[in-house]
Amino acid sequence: MRLVAGALPAEEWAGDGVRSPEHWLVLRAGLSPSRAREVVALARREAELPTLMDTFAGGQLSLDQVSTVARHAPAPMERPR
Repeated sequence: MRLVAGALPAEEWAGDGVRSPEHWLVLRAGLSPSRAREVVALARREAELPTLMDTFAGGQLSLDQVSTVARHAPAPMERPR
């Protein structure tokens, strides 16, 4: 997740006909388009939900669990890092 979050601001995913960060993940990581959308959506919220993302990075939550929480959690849910 942090790799994707880091690639978003500088558009490090762009180039070689890649149309979006989601497309980049489909091509480079072999994710399905829907899973790529999910990963990018989470990466965009990483700074808003640091505790959730740290728990995910520590292997205590699955991608599906984190996606569900992030989809319903309001932005001010946590303090920014």
